[in-house]
Amino acid sequence: MIVATGRYLGEGFDDQRLDTLFLTMPIAWRGTLAKYASRLHRLHDPKREVVIYDCVDRDVPVLARMAAKRAAGYSAIGYTIAQGPGLFDRWAR
Repeated sequence: MIVATGRYLGEGFDDQRLDTLFLTMPIAWRGTLAKYASRLHRLHDPKREVVIYDCVDRDVPVLARMAAKRAAGYSAIGYTIAQGPGLFDRWAR
């Protein structure tokens, strides 16, 4: 398990074993989402599934709007929602 900020896992980070991301900060830009998701898609033989758990606070309007933008971003990069809505929406590819 790695616990890190987006800045730490930004440019140049590469660990092929990663298969799960817990997104707990509010982002809306598709480029950032795509960059974080791409970290999970490095080839590694035992990897079978890639999953993103997205923490969503739907009671705060601005955060709900950002989550809606992320949902469109997930769809654009080939993810489908596997479970939600809840505190965490589960996206898989």
